[in-house]
Amino acid sequence: VRRQAQIYLFTMLSHFFFSHQIILDRIIELLDKTDDVDHDEIKGCLYILLGNESFFLPTKHSWKILEKLWPSIACTKHARKLSTQNLINCIMEKIYKRFNSIAIIENINDISKQKAIDLWRKLEKHELDLYNRIHEKRIEININSYNNLMEKLASSFYNHVLTCRQQIIIMTFMLFLLQKQIQIPLSCIRVMVDFLTHENNDIRK
Repeated sequence: VRRQAQIYLFTMLSHFFFSHQIILDRIIELLDKTDDVDHDEIKGCLYILLGNESFFLPTKHSWKILEKLWPSIACTKHARKLSTQNLINCIMEKIYKRFNSIAIIENINDISKQKAIDLWRKLEKHELDLYNRIHEKRIEININSYNNLMEKLASSFYNHVLTCRQQIIIMTFMLFLLQKQIQIPLSCIRVMVDFLTHENNDIRK
């Protein structure tokens, strides 16, 4: 019954854009809880995050989603049983295979703009001004989400009691997120330096 329900859920989530927003906050709430939660609830959350071939939430092309979700995946205190640890390992493996770096600053070159004009029409000045405002606002939001995500991951390394596996997940996320477009936050540089002198050999590597 549960497997069939997951199939229906993933079908809906893959067909209706932004429908994942309905469940995202609830998943994060459960992963972030500091008190005891039902083991089956956590497993259910992790199975939803694991998704299927058509839907995989942790690599959605949205800085807002990554900002909320990745720190919760890395730092959840409820993946203590072997079954939940295996699910997180599967999620991380899938992220490793599927994640493509998301652009923070999205610029369109002149050739593409001209092709768009050829296919449609040249924008009026007021339309172009509106586009530029939306574009600048989107870049600002992306930069804020990116910096917040990196800061959350860095602070989690120092402010949470983490297992070595969780520290490796944080390090992996940081490596995925490094970008040439944006300067690396100083807190992240500090974490990476500390990784180089970490007592765990796997983390040092």
